[in-house]
Amino acid sequence: MKSIKIILSFMIITLGASNALATTILVSQGSGNAGYGYGFDRWSTFTSELDAKASSVNVVSDLSDGASLLTYDALMVDQRWTNGMLTSSELSNIAAFIATGKRVFMVGENDSWTAWNNQILGLVGGSYGSQLDSVTPNLAISASEIVDGVTSISNNYTIGRAIGGESLFEENVGTLWSGNVLTFLDVNVFQDSNLDELDNGLFMSNVITWLTADLDADPTPASSPGTVALFAFGAMLIVMRRKSI
Repeated sequence: MKSIKIILSFMIITLGASNALATTILVSQGSGNAGYGYGFDRWSTFTSELDAKASSVNVVSDLSDGASLLTYDALMVDQRWTNGMLTSSELSNIAAFIATGKRVFMVGENDSWTAWNNQILGLVGGSYGSQLDSVTPNLAISASEIVDGVTSISNNYTIGRAIGGESLFEENVGTLWSGNVLTFLDVNVFQDSNLDELDNGLFMSNVITWLTADLDADPTPASSPGTVALFAFGAMLIVMRRKSI
C-alpha cells in the first residue's frame, strides 16, 4: 500500500511539473490611448493569454532600470502613443537585453509613429519604410514558428512596414530579427474585435507562445499527462501483482 501511495504521489508531482511555466515577462506599457496595448480594454484577450502563459508579468512605464531589466526572461516594448519616444538610456538598456539572446517583442504602428518605429527598428539594424492603408489578406511567407499554421492575417486598417529583417508576411508588418526579436507595426491585429478575421487570433497566440517560451528548458519533449498516467498505472499494477505472489 505504501508503494502505491508513493507512485501516486509521483504521478501528481510529474503531472504538475509538465504544466509548469517558467518565463518572467517585463512589459514596458504604453499610455493605452484608444484602449490599445497590453493591459487595456481592446487587447483584453492578448492580455489574459499572456498572463496565463507566463509565470509572471510585470509592468513598468519606462526601461530606465537596466539592471532590473536583465533579470527577466523576455521583454515586451509596447507602443507609446504618437508622441512617445524612448530615451537614450532606455535604448541602451534594450540593446543590452537583446544582446543576451533573450526574446523581445516590440510594437509599432503607421506613419503617425514614424519616429517611434525608427527607434525600435534601429535597435536591430532596420528602419521604417512606409504605411499601407489596408491589405487583406496579408499572406504569411515565413517558415518561422511565429506563423505556424497561419495562412494570412487581416490588415484591414493602416499598417506600418519595416525595411530589413525576416518578413513574416508579404507586407512587412511583422518582422523577425536575428531570431530573438520580433517587431509588429500595427496595434489593430490583436484587437479583440479583429481576432476572428482570417488567422489573426492564431497569429496572436503564436506570438505569445514564442515570447513566453522557456529557452532554458530541457529540449527533450515532455511526457504528456496521458503518458505519465499510463506509466504510473502500470507501475502500480506491477507492485500489486508482486504483493499477491
